[in-house]
Amino acid sequence: MAYPPITTLPAAPSRQDPTNFADEADAFLGALPDFGTEANALGSYLDGVASDVDTDATAAAASATAAATSETSAANSATAAANSAANVASAWVSGASYSVGTLVYSTLDYKTYRAITTHSGETTDPSSDTVNWVSMGGISTGKSIAMSIVFG
Repeated sequence: MAYPPITTLPAAPSRQDPTNFADEADAFLGALPDFGTEANALGSYLDGVASDVDTDATAAAASATAAATSETSAANSATAAANSAANVASAWVSGASYSVGTLVYSTLDYKTYRAITTHSGETTDPSSDTVNWVSMGGISTGKSIAMSIVFG
């Protein structure tokens, strides 16, 4: 909605022009009630616009907060993805050096193992070395798994 206009008031009466003073005073004073109504309408309009601005500012602040939260979540996800990529198990290599937490998979049973000690020069496959490695679970390949379903 366009702002409500205020009609221009007629020229104010001047004592310097006594001949037209009465006519100008009558015109000026006659226009004041309409001026008051129009000024009040403009004030109400401006109050509404200010309220809309306040509402928009609140919404913008909420959007900025949500964007910052999303940015933090995205950064956390990127960090988690990088950490996950860094923790991918690679094939165990005989005689290599490993630090605590390193993930490898055995080329004998293809299970994933995590180093529980820092060690190097070991030649025993993680599947047989419980001193340096702990199984992370998984299913060995090359072995059959029997599965039965019991219906009651």
